[in-house]
Amino acid sequence: RPDMVGYCLTVYRGQTVEKFGLRVLSVVPNWEPGRDAILVVGTDERLIHTGTVAGCSGSPVFLDGRMAGALAAGWFGSKDPLYFVTPIEYMLGIGTGTGPAHEPTVTLDYTRPVDLAATDAAFRRQVARYLRRRDPTGQTLLPVVTSLTPQAIEAAAEYFETMGLAPVAAGQGTTSSAAMSADFEPGGVLVMPLVSGDISMAGTGTVTEVVGDKVYGFGHAFGGTGAVDLPMAGGTIHTVVPGLLRAFKYSSAGPIVGAIRYDEAMGILGIRGATPKLIDLTIRVTRYNDPQQRTYRCRVAVDKLRTPSLCQSALIGAVSMYGDLPPEHMIRYRGSLVTEGLGVLRFENVSSGSGFSDVASDVGGAIQKLMFNPFGETQIRSLELDVDVAERNIRASIKSVQVSDTVLKPGQTLRIDVLLQSYLAEKTTVTLQLALPEDLKPGTHEVQIFGSEGYTKHLSNAAPHRLTGYDLPSLGRALQNLLDIRRDRLYAVLALPAAGLTVQQEELPDLPATRSLVMQDATRLEPYMQPMQQWIVAHKDPGRIVLNQQAVKITVEEP
Repeated sequence: RPDMVGYCLTVYRGQTVEKFGLRVLSVVPNWEPGRDAILVVGTDERLIHTGTVAGCSGSPVFLDGRMAGALAAGWFGSKDPLYFVTPIEYMLGIGTGTGPAHEPTVTLDYTRPVDLAATDAAFRRQVARYLRRRDPTGQTLLPVVTSLTPQAIEAAAEYFETMGLAPVAAGQGTTSSAAMSADFEPGGVLVMPLVSGDISMAGTGTVTEVVGDKVYGFGHAFGGTGAVDLPMAGGTIHTVVPGLLRAFKYSSAGPIVGAIRYDEAMGILGIRGATPKLIDLTIRVTRYNDPQQRTYRCRVAVDKLRTPSLCQSALIGAVSMYGDLPPEHMIRYRGSLVTEGLGVLRFENVSSGSGFSDVASDVGGAIQKLMFNPFGETQIRSLELDVDVAERNIRASIKSVQVSDTVLKPGQTLRIDVLLQSYLAEKTTVTLQLALPEDLKPGTHEVQIFGSEGYTKHLSNAAPHRLTGYDLPSLGRALQNLLDIRRDRLYAVLALPAAGLTVQQEELPDLPATRSLVMQDATRLEPYMQPMQQWIVAHKDPGRIVLNQQAVKITVEEP
């Protein structure tokens, strides 16, 4: 009831739990649908000095000597330290199936050819929208203290925004186990090490209650997705950093000593002694302005909503540790994504002039496609990347195309000289040799010349089955087929008449014409059965990323 006097337990420095005076202002019915909350104001001088503090979420509140609930949200920038309190009976229902239903978070399209950039954009848009719906005013944001530099945080800003995280560059490491108690107590530090190791990102809150091995905390959702498997640790608070708009607890995580098993609207529930699944992440960075190769070894939490963006943020942060990308830049990268059940996906490609978008969408899009696939659960075990940043622009455009002859016979070879003009008007000629089939029909034919973007579009239209997953194994093959398309490759493609059939990813090019016609009859057509488009292709790696395309026509005469 209003004007009741009580206190909360929390840590403002070190690991010592202290009492902080509070006064009840009101009970707010339906603060969220079906959920009441208690509105309190801090009366302790320390609370008044700092205002509402991110990281106090979960701090247990006592009224009349009994635990009434946990601090859960507040108004950052408020002149008074105001907090909403989640009643304790709501929190003790976490993991019992009595909370609100968990809404779907992300739906990705698996019916079309894989497009990793489009997948990444759709994923981040849906996750950001979902998290904004859960917390439209940012009242329940956890402070995420990270070892990334301010410039690295800025470089990865859009990915932190996707995750609904407010990163703080504070050089977080892991406190030594000798200085860290493995016990949890009401009011103690509760840390979620999302990334640990050479790069760290950890969300900090407070323990509400401990019942046996069960640890309740936060008083609000982290993602609200229900059953989870996230790392749980204690920690230490170095200080509370006051701010005009936002105050936060500057913390360090202790060793992982348990796993958070439920993430629901009323808070989180962890189990001491449980072992969470983690992804091993290794990033090796070579930069034009750093004489030494830098290696970062980390472990990343497994969480559908945030794992892809955590890996992207760690990657971008690692590459940006020693400076931003230069205006004219080239990024070469290679690596491997090790999965359970699908084996290894391999990356090897290059980008130029597009910032981190290409490498980030390749890595993030592949993880997203695997984690949200509808065919079966896939465990990601490790991700290893080697990244080389050079101060160079390798983008180019096709200025002209010359062919050896515009009139040819079947079986002859067409020579194609492609003049490329790259940055600062540098020109180079690339020669492609396209061998015409012996059975090529007479008539006019068109040869398309393009870079990787044009070839990917061609493949999506002419052979969509190669880039489409119909089950888990074919999804793995589709992802690898796409990742194998290099951006610094030049292609010449001559389309041929369709011959044969495809059944999912199986190609049947040598079917007799009569058999093919019978199988294509609408009454006999099986799902995923399509006529098989044929083409011939020549390619060469000119060390340039070709941005446009051109076409030439040739005439094929009777042999």
